[in-house]
Amino acid sequence: MTAKLLVVILATRISEWVTKGEVTPGYFNPDKRFDHIVIIGLVPDNPSQADLVKLAGMEKVEYINAKLITPLSILITCGFHSLLVRRLMKACIPPDIASKRPLAVRAYGDGLAGKCAVILGRILDCRSVASIHTTCTIDPARRNKGLKARLMDLFEGRARIYAQQHLDYLIPVYSPALAAISASYMHKTFVIPNVVAINKRHKKKHFDDKSPVKIITFGRQIPGKNAFPILLALAKEQNWHLTIIGDGPEVVLVLAFAAKNGLLNQILHIPQMPNEHLLSRLDQYNIYMGWTAYAEIPKTLIEAGLSGLPIVQNPLPIATPPELTPVPIIWTTSSRSYGEILRDLTNEPERMKILGDQTRSALLEHFDPNKAGVAMADLLETGKQNFYPSASPLTKDTKYGP
Repeated sequence: MTAKLLVVILATRISEWVTKGEVTPGYFNPDKRFDHIVIIGLVPDNPSQADLVKLAGMEKVEYINAKLITPLSILITCGFHSLLVRRLMKACIPPDIASKRPLAVRAYGDGLAGKCAVILGRILDCRSVASIHTTCTIDPARRNKGLKARLMDLFEGRARIYAQQHLDYLIPVYSPALAAISASYMHKTFVIPNVVAINKRHKKKHFDDKSPVKIITFGRQIPGKNAFPILLALAKEQNWHLTIIGDGPEVVLVLAFAAKNGLLNQILHIPQMPNEHLLSRLDQYNIYMGWTAYAEIPKTLIEAGLSGLPIVQNPLPIATPPELTPVPIIWTTSSRSYGEILRDLTNEPERMKILGDQTRSALLEHFDPNKAGVAMADLLETGKQNFYPSASPLTKDTKYGP
């Protein structure tokens, strides 16, 4: 039997995922469908074989350091010109990989990674697919970018236009990402959720009424997505303890505020924790709180909700995505902050359990990891669009995004 080979293209460093604790077991092998995974890194990197095996969910995994996103390669390809990128991609693929005829090339992102997926799919004569995780329409950080960053944005934008036109399938992992896709390509666009490593053993079973209430928030602490608004709202409340998991430039702001207001004994900051360890510890908490100014549905919200925690979250800067409409998320408002919501939930363990169970059930309707894995694997292996109803194909008239 011919081995089922999948090629994965990344425009990021796996080593950075490791540093941030974001290595999810089996992430590159949906439904454990593939026998052989080849990962092509466009940014210079040197991931360990152990991390590659974890991401592939098996031993038969290879890493190719294409080094396309470097100053030299940008010059050689005249700013990622398609014909010159093809030459570089063809040179970096070993003959034995080409002879095995991969079933698909999957890019994580529809920019430079997506463009390379199109080109490599043509070289290897297989379908090309891009998973899309960002909207590219909202940047709450409002960073003052230097010349290098602006040039990369230009190259990425041009690559996105090319990729969306020529990719066989565009796969946003949640509906807000549709805002970054041209209406002309909705006929080949399907929403398939990103697979998270949650399973039944992670489900929270018991809530207690012991004081203080244990709250968790996690993820990178960056401008537009951090724990500061949560801590600010909780500062005047009693009987709570907040665990913050994740590092980033905004940690300084969060810890400085905690120190100034005598809250250091009420928070625990853990800079980094492997994803599988984090998920196994979620049942130790009673509430998840999140704050973001980005349009994407936070992966942290999905993970916490699927574990059975009640979710307290600020509204996203767009209309509530259809995936979240049936979920009993407790949204903050200008008149109803994290602090007031905490007071409402305090000492009501039975209410928190009911809310957590309802949250988990509602999220499973769309974000079930098993269904998502099967849907993605079917698409990659056969091109079969066998999606469950909430991931049905979209049309030009579909109204999502801002």
